[in-house]
Amino acid sequence: MFTGFRGSFESIYERNKKYAGLFKKGPVLDIGCGRGEFLKILAERGIEGFGIDNDCAVIAGLKSKGLNAEDTDFTDFKPTVPFAGIMGCHIIEHIPPEEVNGFLAKCRDLLEDGGILVLVTPNFQNLEVATETFWRDLEHKRPYPLTMLRSLLEGVGFKVVKEGFDPETAHDGIKRVLAHIPVIGKYFTPKDIFIVAKK
Repeated sequence: MFTGFRGSFESIYERNKKYAGLFKKGPVLDIGCGRGEFLKILAERGIEGFGIDNDCAVIAGLKSKGLNAEDTDFTDFKPTVPFAGIMGCHIIEHIPPEEVNGFLAKCRDLLEDGGILVLVTPNFQNLEVATETFWRDLEHKRPYPLTMLRSLLEGVGFKVVKEGFDPETAHDGIKRVLAHIPVIGKYFTPKDIFIVAKK
């Protein structure tokens, strides 16, 4: 897993706090848990978390910190109990279109009734994301706009309960001003979008 453009541990940790607040109980699965920012937040809130990633060195580091994680790919992951929630932060854009329905259907199947799935992904409507930052990661397959995510989630049986922009990824300075100008403003909206769906 390449994390060169992910941002610092501290910045991701702070940004993910609001998403952790969406989960009231565990266990919560963190797909592509990386350095464990989200798992750390869950642990601090007394919520059982379980991370998966396909980087054995990263997983070993998480286990050394007392965090529960497994070195595996999502397609091979076979848990023995259902999850109350699933977090997928900057994961879905790595999934090719021919596999995305299967990915979302598996997320649904891994959740208990009433469980929630949270997805965070780059906002391709943002000009900087569309022209540069999305393409920095060679593993990105395609963008998934909110309208498409909503349709895909509903298509596999989820009910979308919340969606929008991540305000902590908004521009500063003149670009923040441009975001409020009609017609062109949509190109300067925050760099990340999120969607919350319930089984």
